[in-house]
Amino acid sequence: MDLSVIVERTKDIELINSIMFNDDIFDVISEDRVTKENQRFDVYGECWLKVLCDETLIGLYNFHYINQSTLEAHVHILPEFRKAHSAESIIKIYQWIIDECDGAVSKFVCNIPSLYPNVLSFCLSNGFTLEGTNRKSHLKNGLLHDINMVGITKKEIIEVLR
Repeated sequence: MDLSVIVERTKDIELINSIMFNDDIFDVISEDRVTKENQRFDVYGECWLKVLCDETLIGLYNFHYINQSTLEAHVHILPEFRKAHSAESIIKIYQWIIDECDGAVSKFVCNIPSLYPNVLSFCLSNGFTLEGTNRKSHLKNGLLHDINMVGITKKEIIEVLR
């Protein structure tokens, strides 16, 4: 694997908006009634990591606290870079977690609407464990969908990196 991907923390709202309001990304992350006009992203209360490949912005990772020991993670890689760089980017994110995350943080979770089995498969193939289902709790296209929660501990991340 060519580790040409780098991750860096950012608070640049214009950069964040350029990825999050990309039509392909926004369509996936937004529920019904959420628009680009009423959506806002918190650059100070959340952690945003830009993902670069050969100095080209290819996406973002976003983390926010659920409690003192658990962060919820969100992955936003632009479609044209997913096949070539998603696996590489998660390894870089795992290394960032080990190097930079607060020692109190011991777990990372993702909540994945059942509409996106490819995202679930990606997480499971990269060390996450399916932990449960939040039934009928994601409104998209007028229908309620399940959300699958997956999680990975710091200890498990270390094992993946070996």
